[in-house]
Amino acid sequence: MLDIFSQLLDSVLPRPECVKNIEKETPQTILRFYSAQKFSGCVFLSNYKIKKIKSAVTANKFHNSNQASVLLSSLLTNWLKDQSENVLLIPVPLSKKRRRERGYNQVQNILNKLESEKVTTAKLLEKVRDTTPQTKLSRDERLRNLDKVFTYTPKAGVDLVKYKKIILLDDVVTTGATLKAGKQALTPHLPTGCKIVCLAIAH
Repeated sequence: MLDIFSQLLDSVLPRPECVKNIEKETPQTILRFYSAQKFSGCVFLSNYKIKKIKSAVTANKFHNSNQASVLLSSLLTNWLKDQSENVLLIPVPLSKKRRRERGYNQVQNILNKLESEKVTTAKLLEKVRDTTPQTKLSRDERLRNLDKVFTYTPKAGVDLVKYKKIILLDDVVTTGATLKAGKQALTPHLPTGCKIVCLAIAH
């Protein structure tokens, strides 16, 4: 009965292909694609070329899919299980213009679905100017595009001294330029002994 209703609904209000492609995935089944690796100084948790992962990232980023953010947060929760200490997780921010246009930050969507008691999240970075989307630029252009684009914005109640590890999170890493720009903005404000890990859900 539900399948019939779903088909009727799709004929009236067609869902994006990326959303349909992940409809049968669960937080448990998506973990078959989990494979933490490193690229250009960043850790990533899965391969963007995998159709289910690409669909989940796209559905979360452009269609505000609740299921997609749950699936992606499952990969992140799995990685956090191996962290021995409490961590502070900071999402890569959107510019104010992009945030207004989209209505949400896709990285924050992932963090909102986290199921880990070891994690605190805080928005300590601000993107001070709008930039050309990184996917449209060459590697050298990406680096110039993000020069001094982030600033540190301290928040009341967030004491960085409490954390030995800070995780800067993005949904996708391509060249690593965005995460490195965020790290550059954060580093001067960190207490001695605090480490930044640049982390992405997929590459």
